[in-house]
Amino acid sequence: MKTEVKLTELKGGTLTILEGKALEQKPPQNIVLSGDIKTVSNFLGVRNNLGSGLQVVDKSKAVILVDKNGLSIDLLLDPENVYGAVVKSKLELSDELTQFCINKNKTFTKEELVKLIKFNKINFDEPTKHAELLLSFQKISSTVNIRANESADDKGNKERSFVKEVTSNTPTEFILNIPIFKNFDAVRFRVEICLDITEGSVRFWFESIELHELILITRDQIFNEQLSFCSGFVIVSK
Repeated sequence: MKTEVKLTELKGGTLTILEGKALEQKPPQNIVLSGDIKTVSNFLGVRNNLGSGLQVVDKSKAVILVDKNGLSIDLLLDPENVYGAVVKSKLELSDELTQFCINKNKTFTKEELVKLIKFNKINFDEPTKHAELLLSFQKISSTVNIRANESADDKGNKERSFVKEVTSNTPTEFILNIPIFKNFDAVRFRVEICLDITEGSVRFWFESIELHELILITRDQIFNEQLSFCSGFVIVSK
């Protein structure tokens, strides 16, 4: 419905009044931005002086939460506002590394191991070593010697021992050259090949002290670099 009302104050102009149901007022949209570990520093680099609305960067309000064990850095632009924008940074292990399950409670069958090695030539430090490793596991042979001993005397003392020895012709280690974390450069480290034979089947797993140390050192370096962009903010570490 349309109604026209003439007002002398408008000096001959016309004021139009529309009658009907007004649009419902909606609350502000929750803004949560998530990305790699550089997300918070990238956001601050652009929005520090150009933010608007709920994305205004006010150091007197904003809080940065740091969780090294959880590999995360979160920027809360206005923690007191339920609609305050949040920017989340996450450091993640690379896909190239994750598939090897190094230092994890994961074992591989011979077939799984051969397939893993075959399709990851690009991740090995030396192509010739990769070929040798693959051929060795395709032609693997192992033997198991088990010795058991049990003795007792007339005083009730008993002794029982069990020894299993595994002999294999497979290599005991190899070297990878891959990124540890997503979107970072490749690094070189040594990996041990462990094996055990149970009920006639061979199970393999990987261990690496070098990788364990590199993860801790590299993590700390990355966090220190990213937090250098957060000068003047309240930083809370978990």
